[in-house]
Amino acid sequence: MRIFAIVDEYLNQEIAYLICCGDGNSYIEINDGVGEWDLPFILDYFVKNGERTVPPYWTNRWISQRVVPSDRQNISQILKKNKSIQN
Repeated sequence: MRIFAIVDEYLNQEIAYLICCGDGNSYIEINDGVGEWDLPFILDYFVKNGERTVPPYWTNRWISQRVVPSDRQNISQILKKNKSIQN
């Protein structure tokens, strides 16, 4: 299991945690006190409905919206240009 903090850089605070289980059933735990307006799209829905745990299906949808696909054309060149990877 690996745990990653989801940080609001503007507020400089951890708003939730992404919990990655080895079986692929990752989920997100939203911190107490974090309101719907402090959260990215999709996650705000759960707080509106009084839930603080985002189930695996919606967690994976949220992740897939934020990760660049490895088969994207010219991804190596884009990352090098932005100094995200070394030669």
